[in-house]
Amino acid sequence: MLTFADVTLKSADLGGESLIPDIHDASINPFMICDESVTDELRENVGKGMLKTRIPYKDQNMYNRVFSQKIYKAAILENEHLKAVFLPELGGRLWSLYDKDAQRDLVYENGAVIYGNLGFSNVWFVGGVEWNVGFRGHSAFGCRTLFTRKLIGKNGNDILQMYEYEEKRGAVYCINATLDDNVLLVRPEIHNVSDGETYMYWWTNIAVDETVNTRTFVPTDHSFITSYREGGYNISRKKIPFINGADISPCGMAPEAIDYFYDIPKDSKKWICSLREDGKGLLHCSSDRLIGRKNFLWGQNAGGRHWNEWLTDGRDYYEIQAGLIKTQFECFLMKKDEVIKWTEAYVGVDFGTNEGDFFEISEKISKKFYNADEKEYLFDVSECCPLWLIGSGKGYLAGLYKGSDICHGFEFPRESVNGTTKFYLDLFENNVSEVNVETDFTVNTEILKALEKRENRNWFEDYILAIGLYEKEDYDKAYALLCESVKKNSHYLPLTALALFEDSINHDRNKAFSLISLAIVQRPDYYPLVCAYAEISIRAMEYNAFISFYENSCEEIKNTGRVKMYVGQCYTMVGNIEKAEEFINEKLLVPDVREGEYSISNCWVLLKKAIMARDKGVDVNSITDAEVLLEYPVPYSIDFRMHPTPIAKKEK
Repeated sequence: MLTFADVTLKSADLGGESLIPDIHDASINPFMICDESVTDELRENVGKGMLKTRIPYKDQNMYNRVFSQKIYKAAILENEHLKAVFLPELGGRLWSLYDKDAQRDLVYENGAVIYGNLGFSNVWFVGGVEWNVGFRGHSAFGCRTLFTRKLIGKNGNDILQMYEYEEKRGAVYCINATLDDNVLLVRPEIHNVSDGETYMYWWTNIAVDETVNTRTFVPTDHSFITSYREGGYNISRKKIPFINGADISPCGMAPEAIDYFYDIPKDSKKWICSLREDGKGLLHCSSDRLIGRKNFLWGQNAGGRHWNEWLTDGRDYYEIQAGLIKTQFECFLMKKDEVIKWTEAYVGVDFGTNEGDFFEISEKISKKFYNADEKEYLFDVSECCPLWLIGSGKGYLAGLYKGSDICHGFEFPRESVNGTTKFYLDLFENNVSEVNVETDFTVNTEILKALEKRENRNWFEDYILAIGLYEKEDYDKAYALLCESVKKNSHYLPLTALALFEDSINHDRNKAFSLISLAIVQRPDYYPLVCAYAEISIRAMEYNAFISFYENSCEEIKNTGRVKMYVGQCYTMVGNIEKAEEFINEKLLVPDVREGEYSISNCWVLLKKAIMARDKGVDVNSITDAEVLLEYPVPYSIDFRMHPTPIAKKEK
């Protein structure tokens, strides 16, 4: 049975979406290095389909860590054995999967919705099962609403269907879910509705409880292993489960954050299993099409432990995952009009214990393999019910400009077009459209062509067109349009975009600072703009300018953790150590600290290095980071380093 209801969850406030476009220096995107153990095929694929910008998606970076009881709309599949709770407003996340017979949750149900900066659009949260589509990273739709409706199967079973149009790749994706006795079945679909081939990506991420002795089992003896370093990843292929003499299957064996991308043989059954010490756990099985399997661990160092605590409400978690490719550093090409479908099964298992030989236990698990393909008939549909929730208007607009339905069988109604997409409907219908600065960006080729052909464009139309052409890497036209937009109206949005372009593409720090200085006076209370102003000021070495701005800011901006970090860095750079220490200390709380970001610890080192230089009467450049960390270890409360810097040995 499928029901729709409200559920109340402890949750932080998501906040709004940033109006500042993602214009940045693409050369700082993560590096990916394969060693000689990696196969030629994978080496050639690594890096394919990676993106240079998040546009058209806006950053969701205005959340906080203030918790209250919030109401979310939930889709609940339930029978006498299982209860599966999905959150369509949060990317269709499977929030919990409760086994009534065993009286336990089969996936990790977090105690709260806690937002962190780990997603494609910044925001992300831990718990349950998420669906990542299109491009590398936690989905851009992870905290956005999906179209949601009930289907009736020909077998009489209820089917939950959630779907959206993904504009960047030109694809419609869908998650269908139903119950088969004590098994949850999920059948995702991806439809290429673009005008040609398109790169594609899919990973199903499953959060499960982590204990020191929880073990992960897979049907293989090799894994591609990723080690994180500031700025990128090193990839190697190694024999498992023993690496350097240690069994890597228990969660507690990872000293630091690590990925294991399991190299599952082509002719092997496709599954991954997490088992606690008592032998209870979750077995995830799938069609052969879902070839990839992965295990992600935060590891046992201070930064990893801190991340686990930062994102959860009292219990540790780790992830078992499944993808359409071997690793998450590659994409594959979908042919024009191609449709990909597969089936996943979520099965509760109990083997009494997880102790024993890795391969012997794997063989036992393999015998419990649930052939999800044999249950495909449960997704044959006899009736579609009306939409319960409506997603974005991008699918309707894509069909409108294309001149036909964007994807047969999926409803993208006109009423999905709202305030943030109405501009494009007015453009198509030649209606006069009032400027709405909250309008979504677009990379739809037909819409961009319509904008280019439009005579007497106003400043906002130039601006929107410029952002779309920037994403297409037509930098000359984008730059010219931004300049034209600013000439027509010195509004903070084109000023900021032009400043970001000067800073990251043209590398003219002084010009960027001049432009952003004009923008910030218009919206000094707008957090995303303040962050852009701070970063450009620091790169332009205009430290005193940002200090002055901060001292005259409103209290809301002054109390924001990231802004405190920026001003602390500026005080350090101008030599005001006492003032810097008021901001850079163990109490600094930055809600949107990014995965892999070392800014906080770098500010700590920068400040302490200045202190050591002052106290010793030496040049600051003569002191190494390792020496600083030996004298002043990064406090646990602000340590988010997934791989700490090696520390020098103290002389006796």
